[in-house]
Amino acid sequence: MIACLALLLSGCGGEDDPYVPTGNGLTYTWYFQNAGTNAWHKSGVTDNTYDDVMTKARAGRQVYCVVTDAWGHSVTTDTVTLVCN
Repeated sequence: MIACLALLLSGCGGEDDPYVPTGNGLTYTWYFQNAGTNAWHKSGVTDNTYDDVMTKARAGRQVYCVVTDAWGHSVTTDTVTLVCN
């Protein structure tokens, strides 16, 4: 079973903002798109938590995760936007 948690993340000035899908025996492939661009990039994060230091330069970044189980079934999380308040 794959359970996903979609959040609107906020913070600024170096806070860590986690986004966490959960389950057992899962692999995680995270993707991000910087504000003002059309290109998605594969993140180096492979944990169930997308934990990145939030800065004003990253405000507007969009993030999603493809979660895959041991049998190759996958689910894609909702895309969230990082905001800096």
